[in-house]
Amino acid sequence: MQNIEKFNIRIVDTLENNRTLIFEDTQIESPHLIYNGQDDKFGNLLTSELRFNLLVKTNVEGTFFHLFTGTETRFKVLLEDITDSQNPVVKWSGFLFPEQFNEPYTYSNFFVEFIATDGLGLLKNKYLNPDFYQDKKSVLDVVSRCLLQTGLKFPVLFAPAIQNVGFEISYLDLLVDTSSYVSGGKEKSCYDVLVLLLESNGLRLFQYKKQWVIVGLNLINKVTIPFKEYNYNSSLELEFIQDVLIDRNIISTYFFETPSIETLPVLNEMETTWDSASGDNLLPLDSFLSTNFKEVFTKPIIRSGGGFLPNPAPENFGGYIATPANVKVSEIEVVNTLTLDYFNQVITVGDLDTNYVTLKTPFFIDANADVERYGTFNLELECLSRVIDETNNYYKIEGSFTDIINNGSGKGRIVFNNHGLETGDEIIFEDAGGVYNSLQKVVKVNNNTFDISQNYISNYSGGFKINPFKGVFYFAITRKEDLNGNDSSEEIFISNFPTDSRPNGYFDFDITLDKWNIKAVVKIDKILFLESGYYNIRLYPSVYHRFINSNFYKGVVFKKLTFLLKEETEVSVVRNRNLNYSTFNSLDVFHSSSQKNLSKKSFSFSDNVNNIVQNASFNGVNYASYYLDKWKRVGVDESVSFLKSLNDIYLGINYSYNLKITGTLIGFLLPLDLLDFRYKGVRRYTPVIIDMNLTEGLTDVTLVESKYTDIESEVTLVDVNPVKKPRIEISSKIYGPFGDSWNLTTFYKIIDFTNINATIEVFGYGRNFPLGPLVWKLLYSATLTRDQGVYNFARDFNPGNYTVQVKQGGLVSNLEEVEILY
Repeated sequence: MQNIEKFNIRIVDTLENNRTLIFEDTQIESPHLIYNGQDDKFGNLLTSELRFNLLVKTNVEGTFFHLFTGTETRFKVLLEDITDSQNPVVKWSGFLFPEQFNEPYTYSNFFVEFIATDGLGLLKNKYLNPDFYQDKKSVLDVVSRCLLQTGLKFPVLFAPAIQNVGFEISYLDLLVDTSSYVSGGKEKSCYDVLVLLLESNGLRLFQYKKQWVIVGLNLINKVTIPFKEYNYNSSLELEFIQDVLIDRNIISTYFFETPSIETLPVLNEMETTWDSASGDNLLPLDSFLSTNFKEVFTKPIIRSGGGFLPNPAPENFGGYIATPANVKVSEIEVVNTLTLDYFNQVITVGDLDTNYVTLKTPFFIDANADVERYGTFNLELECLSRVIDETNNYYKIEGSFTDIINNGSGKGRIVFNNHGLETGDEIIFEDAGGVYNSLQKVVKVNNNTFDISQNYISNYSGGFKINPFKGVFYFAITRKEDLNGNDSSEEIFISNFPTDSRPNGYFDFDITLDKWNIKAVVKIDKILFLESGYYNIRLYPSVYHRFINSNFYKGVVFKKLTFLLKEETEVSVVRNRNLNYSTFNSLDVFHSSSQKNLSKKSFSFSDNVNNIVQNASFNGVNYASYYLDKWKRVGVDESVSFLKSLNDIYLGINYSYNLKITGTLIGFLLPLDLLDFRYKGVRRYTPVIIDMNLTEGLTDVTLVESKYTDIESEVTLVDVNPVKKPRIEISSKIYGPFGDSWNLTTFYKIIDFTNINATIEVFGYGRNFPLGPLVWKLLYSATLTRDQGVYNFARDFNPGNYTVQVKQGGLVSNLEEVEILY
């Protein structure tokens, strides 16, 4: 704008075919084009306005009154460079700000003041339609919809601050969940949404030559900036037009008056915080919708027939049903439960590997963070029992015996007439007295005699009852490294299978019987995740039981399924340079990116990106969510989280001291112009606040030094000979009781050891010889060869106090003390 000799301010009525209304005189010093920014380098938004006045020459009252009674987007104001009268160039555009009418009660020869704005400030009171705040939309789509509310349909020049490591992401394919902009039933204004997106992405927005410029704060100091140009199609959706390379104007001029110069101090510490407000439920809210599940069946799993449902049938029966042959899943009226039935099929435990339903989309858990993450799992299911003759009720098989004898092979034998048991059944000793285990598997000798699975210890009398549903109901939690890995790549993380490394019954169902209903519940209160990966749930049909056809229906109805992850929702990245300065800056951002999919405030990728990555298999990875945690600052070779990239951008802004100049320049400049000025050598400056006096050719300006440092990423600072700090961390928990005993599990991490050969030990009170006094002693020990995992002592722990530790090479872990109460 340095060479402009003549301006024209044109007012256009947009409701009357863009008719130009008036050509009037204005007062010297009146027209001012103003860009309002911050007086530092962190500002994300420069709003602009044009202030001018018009001379009232006649005695007509309210000559310009009509210009103050329109809407905020009726009267468009164009600031034109008409130095070349044949080729006017629009330098700025906005709308008259209504409801500001003020004039003296006199006849003529006075000026009426006007303000026209770019509409950005007015967005504070503008909202998008409620249906906009309901689904995922791209970052650029949301920004453009907000900008349209200004009434200015400008092209968009976009230069992002952050790019993805795996591929160049178009911000038309980077999505935000717009429902995150609704809180307490109230939507955020367009202004608030715009600012939140700019802050979260490290961007600055302003109007420049009838374009919206959105540029990364780490690029605003460059002489040449590569932009992507977007424009609106007929449906008012942004479309990519072309790549644009803008060479910025570098101005050398003088100050009209002596400017003031100050320094912006070096930034020692930068902290960026993201409150993800993530939900703690890892599963979809409507867990049993068929769209959330996929089916893995090799046997036809169908709904049982014959009209066996009770009358009236419970409302929740039958939401999700696997049908015959092709195993297609269909929804019926109720979708809040899951039913798996089979007909004329014998399902064994061995069949469960290939007969189950599982979530289509596993959930990612990051176990590499500094804090431990604990999960809580809860599963409830029901079956229907039949009316059973009380004289032949399988569920009530029980009895009292007077003795346990040796069967001749070392096992215990019980004599009980007409016991009704079969080989494979399980019984529960009602009072094991500490001599025998409470749970015993049966081997039938004859109708009056059966053996138990435990070795004979001593004579004993007591009572028993059948455990009728042992080995009927199963579940599993699985884990795999690769999201798109097939089911065979999954490992069983937790289950109640007999093959699970934990003791028998460790995570089994608690089963109750109430007339028609058999209810089974399993709840695990504290699951420690030590390995990152994609976790999933498997739900199985019931396993064949010898009384399954005559005593209860095969249909399993899953009524409740929750998997909660307890963790901090607030994530902070702090980088301290350890300088002798106390300067500190902090920023709270609304959006960030995470491989987990628990937060509405997290970025995600479009289906277009998912398909491209799946087909192209970048770096051997064929699922896009892998890259949600892998970002880089534009122009920097790194692979870090989005939040770390953003934090380093803000730290790099004031990495070294910067000069700030405030004064009045001779001439004009715009937000994309640069100014060279000699003070402590020739330095280059970027304008952040601009007030152009268009009639006198002067500009009041605040300039900050155009300097930015791409600081080295902390992740890439790798010591070739790092000093290792070996350490061992453990967490122990008691589970039970199982009859009269408990089980002890220890989660462990052995860190920075070259070779793992550690020992886990359990101390408690015991006797050195059968009749000796109780003393504190080593009770159990075992060897660990993995760097992390779960160790289960397959022992029966009785009430008392115990201490667990892991040691290697003289280094001992934290001590875990557990207590079992009577």
